[in-house]
Amino acid sequence: MGQWSASCDKITKGWSSYKKEYTELQKKLSDSYLSQANNLIDNWSIQIKDATLEASNKYEDALSMKRWERNLEILQAQLSLMKIRLSKNH
Repeated sequence: MGQWSASCDKITKGWSSYKKEYTELQKKLSDSYLSQANNLIDNWSIQIKDATLEASNKYEDALSMKRWERNLEILQAQLSLMKIRLSKNH
């Protein structure tokens, strides 16, 4: 049995007809939700920083402040990268 081109597949062909809607949703995600995400993460981190520090000092198996801050930076960098990638698509 031979392999068909993806363009011959009815489902793939149907999905490709939604390119405009997909691009619009990518733009909406990039312009509003990702910008809001950074603000929410900033507010959230301010709210729990003291509790994270206290737990780190009190419990041996708690997440260290250094590790918590590093992972927070990684999350924000990933969001920024996602926003950049989405902006290149439209």
